[in-house]
Amino acid sequence: MLTSLLWWDVAQAQDYDQKLLFHENFETKTTETQLNVAWDKLVRGNNRWIVNKDYLGKSPDIPDFVLQDKTSGGTISEPNSNYLHVVDLTNIPVSGKRNAYFDPTNNSETFTLLGDGFCTLDMDKITVAFFWCLPKENADAYAEVYYNTGGAWNLLTSEDGRSKISGSPSGLWKYEKYSNVDMANKQNVQVGIRWFNKKNTSPKFQSSIGIDDIFIVGLREKRKKPVEITIETGNEACQNGGINVTIKHSVPVCDGEYEIQLSNDAGNFNTYSVLRTLTIFAASTGQPFATGANIPSNITPGSGYRIRVVRKSGYPPNEVISEISLLDITIKICPNDITTLEPPIANMFDEVEIPDPNRPGETIKVKRISICKGSVIDVPFLSKYVYLNDNFYVCEISDVDGKFGADLGTNKELNRIPDPNMHPSKPMAGVISGLIPDDVPVGCNYYFRVRSTNPEIIGTVWGPFCIRECDMETNNRKDITLCLKDWEGCNDTLDKEGLCGRDTLLKIPIKIHKWADSNYYPVEELNKKNEISFPSMEIYCTI
Repeated sequence: MLTSLLWWDVAQAQDYDQKLLFHENFETKTTETQLNVAWDKLVRGNNRWIVNKDYLGKSPDIPDFVLQDKTSGGTISEPNSNYLHVVDLTNIPVSGKRNAYFDPTNNSETFTLLGDGFCTLDMDKITVAFFWCLPKENADAYAEVYYNTGGAWNLLTSEDGRSKISGSPSGLWKYEKYSNVDMANKQNVQVGIRWFNKKNTSPKFQSSIGIDDIFIVGLREKRKKPVEITIETGNEACQNGGINVTIKHSVPVCDGEYEIQLSNDAGNFNTYSVLRTLTIFAASTGQPFATGANIPSNITPGSGYRIRVVRKSGYPPNEVISEISLLDITIKICPNDITTLEPPIANMFDEVEIPDPNRPGETIKVKRISICKGSVIDVPFLSKYVYLNDNFYVCEISDVDGKFGADLGTNKELNRIPDPNMHPSKPMAGVISGLIPDDVPVGCNYYFRVRSTNPEIIGTVWGPFCIRECDMETNNRKDITLCLKDWEGCNDTLDKEGLCGRDTLLKIPIKIHKWADSNYYPVEELNKKNEISFPSMEIYCTI
């Protein structure tokens, strides 16, 4: 633990709650601290930021750097270990030395970014603190600390009135603090450290700057009223059904993890059920946040239920409990419901003559989707409310006239699957896959429907569609599934030279049942939701 931070905590504890936003001691490799990055000025020159635990130079040309047991204002947590410093990169291959030194004859400027940014909403002051050492005062070589809240970079001044870091007292590692209110109450703040040296005729290789144990802390006044959360809900919901919940914050706050909780049937939270956990991001806390939750199937039907929302993590503070919803919520047993949805099907159509609904005795011609016998088909569906654990969902195909038999066991089945409630990753939604039977007659008035077995619920139908004979069979009647990923090792240069090789050859076995002089084969690409995203490829074959 950093001794100086303990002193700082005690000094602030009476008036402020504190939240650690960022810490870097360079002992573990992270991607948070980014060295030598571009900002609103150029990165130039040979003198650049580096991290290692080298302190010894090479006499007489490269001076040793100050060891970290020589400090002012506190104690470094892990002295004489890794630290951030500036080095002349071009001299490392020559001297083999990587400690803190720079070449004054090389005009240089470089920038280290402390993380990607952090949220300071509902905080009153931000403090940046670290140890630094630059043994000798040098008007032409120094470091500066900057912050950015979404526009230009702004220079920070330390609590000692220092804007340029150069010449540490007595050549020691000094503990420096920067406090600023302009960084507070912002959705995203970035902090960085700039190194700059002018070109001059000084002898080569002087000690540069070293930095270690960086802390960025958010301070919130204790006397300030805590953030308040209110919610609005509906007044009734079904077992295993959804309920709408709108969450409102009194002030915008940073990202946090939340729980939506349901009371017992007496309306208190002596016992409660967690309906949902979710993350609400800072950008969504400045206005009402509309979301929802699912009522478990084991909740006893009744009235008098209430809902509350608990902010479980984030700041400030670490936990906030909302007001309890105003409306009594009635939990009901609702009639089960199954909706059969449109399956992803290739865009093949047949022209069909049907009675004109507006002119009795007349007919009109319409186009209906056409499916080949033996085709693989995936029928999606939605299922609501409570089903038993031994339930199966069954996809049925009507007869050629679009009718289903009253005896459920007599209808032709595409396939059946276990209840998706056995698989929590797919609540209320399912897909039944199968093959269009070969033994059904050709026709254009077929329908699909999905039903359940326990309880027995008959879903809506989808159709009409055509089933027809086709002259080809692909991939032995199996779906073709593939994963798309970036080409490994590809970069912009290779891409421009046409060497990325992004096209991939797919070998698909095709069985031809009937010969034709020529034919046209459309190929559809389905997205990961099993929807036709666009006709991505068209293959023309002459047989």
